[in-house]
Amino acid sequence: MSLLTICQDILKETKSTNIPNAIIGNNDDVAKQIFQAIKVSITDLARNYQWQELQKEHTFVSVVNQATYSLPTDFDRMIDNTFWNADQNWNMIGGLTGENWRVLKNSLITQAETIEYFRIRNNLIEIHRTPSVVENYVFEYISKYIVKSSGGTNQTEFLADTDIPVIDE
Repeated sequence: MSLLTICQDILKETKSTNIPNAIIGNNDDVAKQIFQAIKVSITDLARNYQWQELQKEHTFVSVVNQATYSLPTDFDRMIDNTFWNADQNWNMIGGLTGENWRVLKNSLITQAETIEYFRIRNNLIEIHRTPSVVENYVFEYISKYIVKSSGGTNQTEFLADTDIPVIDE
């Protein structure tokens, strides 16, 4: 169901006498208000639940002596307890706060060799202990692409009346 169809259906349900034939670029107050309501609603829905349609998996391979790695371009947030060192079969501990990261990095106490930590900062994943061998990592996350164009292009917002929400309307 397209943005235009959703908006028109809502307006019909509310017995509106003004049902626009276009939403994007329409300067009519009703069109602007319903568009704003849809934008806020889909963003709230996407952020407040882990919709299966938005769940993705990301894998990457570590580089020796490199502690930071890029997040996927559509990364919104990580799904808790899904970050693993796949080669060692252990769960990564995190995402640590800045305060906990400082304690970890500056502490004189040594951590067990079977524990790895992570945090997300500046759109990068930081791993502690810096990998000393090449290993595979995997985590699940929620995508920020909550809309698709009629041609199937992933988007973060509605850009055309024919765009379709990724989650069930």
